[in-house]
Amino acid sequence: QGMGGFDFSQAQTGARGRRRAEQPPAEDLDVTKTLNISVKDVIEGGTISVSFTEMNKCPKCNGGGYCSNCGGTGYVSEPKTIKVKLPKNVKEGQKIRVKGEGKADAYGRKGDLYFTIKIKDPEYLVDGVDLTKDVEVTPSEAVLGAKKKISTPHGNITISIPPRTTGGQTLKLKDLGLPKKEGGLGCLNAKIRVVIPKNLTEEQVELYKKLAELEK
Repeated sequence: QGMGGFDFSQAQTGARGRRRAEQPPAEDLDVTKTLNISVKDVIEGGTISVSFTEMNKCPKCNGGGYCSNCGGTGYVSEPKTIKVKLPKNVKEGQKIRVKGEGKADAYGRKGDLYFTIKIKDPEYLVDGVDLTKDVEVTPSEAVLGAKKKISTPHGNITISIPPRTTGGQTLKLKDLGLPKKEGGLGCLNAKIRVVIPKNLTEEQVELYKKLAELEK
């Protein structure tokens, strides 16, 4: 003990306790969003630009919600674009972390932004590591067979359409899909779609009429 019976150790402990009590409560500042990427993004990886809307505290009232700028909510929505680095062969459901791009609290601390990967492509239907795409053929190509040049995630190839192929029939092309976890690639399913050529000549229409007569 010190002079006058005062216990310095207790005083110091009490000060530390007060400092700990004054620390703000922990707040979850992390944000998770869904990120739609293409099949090309999966195969190639690399850096992509991602745009989204971010909710921030109103700068006019500092989140108090007493001004017209935020409509009394205390928050304003602002457009934001950031760069996101995708690892090559990223998987569906995988999370990508962008450090320091989460929410901010009143003490200046910032959380992280997590993107959950969703593979969505305008050309391919994605089913796990397998892909499906439409391949258009004319009626004559479907009946007689043909060679068709198609694009795939791994480059252009030429496929053989067998004679008497029907619309909706699928040709399974191995090792042209997405990467598997255990190695190798999934399949690309070429789904045949029979289409009538545009701008048919009168002669071609007459030939179709004769064919229709023969099919009766």
